[in-house]
Amino acid sequence: WLARLSVDRWRRASTPEADAAPTALILETAHGPRITAANAAGTAAGARAGMLLADARALCPELAAVLADPAGDLACLEKLALWAQRWGPWSALDPPDGVLVDVTGAAHLFGGEARLLADVAAALMQRGLTARAALAPTAGAAWALAHYGRGPAILAPGDDPLRLLADLPVAALRLDADVLTALRRLGIKRLGELAGVSGAGEEDADREAAARDALRRRFRNRHSPAANPLLRLDQLLGRVPEPLLPVIDRPMPLVQRRLMEPLRHRDLLDRVVADLAADMVRALEARGEGARRLELALWRVDGEVLQR
Repeated sequence: WLARLSVDRWRRASTPEADAAPTALILETAHGPRITAANAAGTAAGARAGMLLADARALCPELAAVLADPAGDLACLEKLALWAQRWGPWSALDPPDGVLVDVTGAAHLFGGEARLLADVAAALMQRGLTARAALAPTAGAAWALAHYGRGPAILAPGDDPLRLLADLPVAALRLDADVLTALRRLGIKRLGELAGVSGAGEEDADREAAARDALRRRFRNRHSPAANPLLRLDQLLGRVPEPLLPVIDRPMPLVQRRLMEPLRHRDLLDRVVADLAADMVRALEARGEGARRLELALWRVDGEVLQR
């Protein structure tokens, strides 16, 4: 979970002086600019995601506003998902700020699960990204641990997920906001309460059974996982499979020429570039694609690479 992906991207592109000032990332809405994220100084000054910029500036008049870049965040997340395949054979996006990686059978290559998670944390920290990682037999359990876990970040296949995750809030099931509101009205706040494994007394058990029956009736026609808490719970426990769409690397077309001798005259260079262009045309036609921008890289005899 890249909890501060948008802020981390902005901070990497800004100066240390800019990050020291209270700053919020905003998006225009029908009711005015609304905050999507804030840096550490902005959070300390009272800025929170979801607040209107005007309300935040009432608390902190010097709060700076920077336009958020959701499209850039998603593109960055997709690149991170491809890069994260260094830890497993495939990965999937968990928008807007998460990546899921299947590490089945790969943990021993890093010295075990604990060292694998340590390598994930170190690699992301080196790139200036704030992250919380967790490992579990299902994507739902790993997501819950990464976002809301307070203990060990590893759930082994032999562990009892209901016992270890019972105290997590129902928001750990990745549910829609209106579903969470409905659960609160039913008095269900924890995963253990939803699963009916909280170990309450007989009166409380009867009350919980009635709440579960009401829950089944209320959500029986909801087929979207994010709108059905019982389906999400079954996915977390591995009772129901959760389909994930893997990110597949599609390499950019590349053509090249390796020359026996350095080129000394412009007409020879023009001929080589024309040959490269013809090769690129054939490569793009084979893929059924076109090009808006092409890059030309020239290797000089001194080792320097010129890009145009």
